[in-house]
Amino acid sequence: MQRTTGTTSAVSGPSMAEPLVRLRPRLADLDETPARWRIVACPPAGAGAQYYRPLVRAGVQVWSVRYPGRESRIAEPFARSIAQLADEVTRGLAPLLAPGGGDDLPTVLLGHSMGARVAIEVARRLRHATSSAGGCLALLALSASEAAVHHERDDADDLRRISADDVALRDWLVGLGGVPAELLADEDFMAMQLPIVRADLTASLDHVIDPHTPRIDVPMMLLCGDRDPVVRLEDMVGWATVTSADVRELALRGGHDAVIEDAATLLDAMEDLMASAGAPAPRRAKEHA
Repeated sequence: MQRTTGTTSAVSGPSMAEPLVRLRPRLADLDETPARWRIVACPPAGAGAQYYRPLVRAGVQVWSVRYPGRESRIAEPFARSIAQLADEVTRGLAPLLAPGGGDDLPTVLLGHSMGARVAIEVARRLRHATSSAGGCLALLALSASEAAVHHERDDADDLRRISADDVALRDWLVGLGGVPAELLADEDFMAMQLPIVRADLTASLDHVIDPHTPRIDVPMMLLCGDRDPVVRLEDMVGWATVTSADVRELALRGGHDAVIEDAATLLDAMEDLMASAGAPAPRRAKEHA
């Protein structure tokens, strides 16, 4: 939900298509270090692809998901479900991960808040599409999302009531933090933004994973800000049942948006985890804002 600028590139063709958008370094920060790993990131409710710009760093290729109903996709209807979002992300991502179809970069699939649910479903679809595509995922990183494996999240009814009322929904956004005060006070911006948040929240609240669904074999990292006002790491441990691989937890410095507020810690932890798991890891490079 932040207004950010920067160079993006939507790639058409067989290997990458909308809704995946490449986030590139700004010209002033341009670094020729070859990318040795990749992040594909699913934004939270209400956010656009630029949400993940703080993750852009030399040596890391960053792709962000652009959901329908915002930015260059503003004319498209909102997604009605997490499954719909996961289907289109998988269609764009699977060719890149297929043998001979991409660049063989180890890939981290990252999802924050609502985006964590999208990321889980993408990982599950890749597992069923081809074992080789699913195997190219080095890590599934989930941030600030309460687990809903065999039942909906505990606060689902409250959030449905909140999403039905503009004032309550605005107050909920204030409580989460991360939205600049000048945007909250901008009536035109909020008139455009609240329907986006409402649609995303509705899709998220209807998402529940059947505990009997076959597990994926991808290492998992659970992330949460140490000052997150709505989600704690212990609220997320249920996601561990989605994978048969190792699960690690990491407390980041910050609030609900600690995944971008403490980007340096996150990137270093991902790099270290991939290295310990045997995936090729990039050499450390200076972080770009």
